Amino acid sequence: MPFYVPPVSRRSFLAGAAAAGAGCLAPRALWGAGEKPLDPHHWALISDPHIWEKRNEIVRKTNMAANLEKVCAEIVAQETLPGTVLCNGDCAYKDGLIADYQLFVELTKGFKSAGIAQYLTLGNHDQREHFWEVLKNAPADHPPVEHKFVQFVAGERANWIILDSLDQTNKTPGLLGEKQLAWLAKTLDAHADHPTIVTSHHHPESELLRSGGLIDTKALLEILLPRKQVKALMFGHTHRWSVSESSGLHLINLPPVGYLFVEGDPNGWANFHLRTDGATLELHALDKKHPLNGDKHELKWRT
Repeated sequence: MPFYVPPVSRRSFLAGAAAAGAGCLAPRALWGAGEKPLDPHHWALISDPHIWEKRNEIVRKTNMAANLEKVCAEIVAQETLPGTVLCNGDCAYKDGLIADYQLFVELTKGFKSAGIAQYLTLGNHDQREHFWEVLKNAPADHPPVEHKFVQFVAGERANWIILDSLDQTNKTPGLLGEKQLAWLAKTLDAHADHPTIVTSHHHPESELLRSGGLIDTKALLEILLPRKQVKALMFGHTHRWSVSESSGLHLINLPPVGYLFVEGDPNGWANFHLRTDGATLELHALDKKHPLNGDKHELKWRT
């Protein structure tokens, strides 16, 4: 499936999830390639690593490769490993060069060897064909949405829908498009009785986050807000960390792994532990002395 990186060893799947339909993959459970247990209800969330082929270069006072290396080490050092890592776009620094993705794969190989699966979304600094070439993967013969890499991931406690908001490489705004939005609505209606998390690299534009986000924000929210099985929308792109709500829908703005736009903001990653009625979200800042390191949110699902 698009931008799914399987672990070295996948010993078991969630019961029944393999038959959930087109564009569906189930997270693994129990044990990975090593000795640590894997929790299928635990996802590690990263965004905006912006890996450049020039591994030692500093951009905005940041070595992006060193940051991603540190984040990966922190994730696999946990006593119980996440079943899945989601990287929510902008894997590459600027133009999505082949060498950028080769370095990204090298830096994240610890996930694969630890038995952790990865889902990778596309941001505005990614380039589809180059990413495919490096991953040595091929698009499905009949993708759910033409020219867009989308996925439905079935889970026991929540399903995940991974959207593709890349419009043009190295152009700031994002676009889902009518076909992808129609697929999203159809997929949600086919699974109306199960909690669902939706992810997109680009942020929904609002009074606080006005420019450079999803051009079709209004159309997206018209689909998500009335469908109460959608519990959260996750996004990156802004290089900020924030957690808010809109009509009970949790809006989770993931921090960057790479450089910051605003000095003093945290960069890092987040743990996401699913419950039957919600989730626990916790920030792991790279700067362990940052006042927001350990910022925890107990999310309750709307009904």
